[in-house]
Amino acid sequence: MTMLDRMRRHRSWLKWSLGIVVATFIILYVPTFMPGGRAGATNDTIASNARLREHGRALDGAVRACDAVNRLFGDGEPHPPAYHLLCNELGLLDREPERATLANQLAFRLKLLVAAGLAPQLGSCASCGEAEELVGFSGAAGGVVCAACEAGSFALSQEGHDFLVTAIGRPLADSPDADPQALQQAERAILETLEHHAHVRLRGVGAR
Repeated sequence: MTMLDRMRRHRSWLKWSLGIVVATFIILYVPTFMPGGRAGATNDTIASNARLREHGRALDGAVRACDAVNRLFGDGEPHPPAYHLLCNELGLLDREPERATLANQLAFRLKLLVAAGLAPQLGSCASCGEAEELVGFSGAAGGVVCAACEAGSFALSQEGHDFLVTAIGRPLADSPDADPQALQQAERAILETLEHHAHVRLRGVGAR
């Protein structure tokens, strides 16, 4: 019997294990994002969102959200915006597990960029300021770029651009959806921005 076969036979055990990971992260790590560290934690802070372990996709989304926060804000300093964002995401997935989509994960990561002060420039070219003919995205430049500045960028469709703008502007509970190509472009924009400006590499939202 292969390891994969064993994992398939013990799915419930895997769900419980991932649930323990999420609960442990919330109890032992999340409170450090708040001013005063653990001493400033409340009962709400360490709520375990126990229902997450009942839904595989929601649990997977919660683990990925915790991992992203840990990689980007794991310096031991308080980060209240990141704390509130993570609590909102975990609470949303706990209440509405059907929200555990790729679009939701990307919207969460875009808001993490904002919390980290790395919000991509989306209204005009990040290199020259041109507001027309925005055709690509450059992680190095920190946002969208026009046709004249597209060297070193990747193509960004109108739907990909719309997703980035809308996902940042809307609450997580109202995150937009998009076609697979637009979501792939959005993920690449997030990953390249973090790699260039925070020297952080996140797991892809669909990576195993």
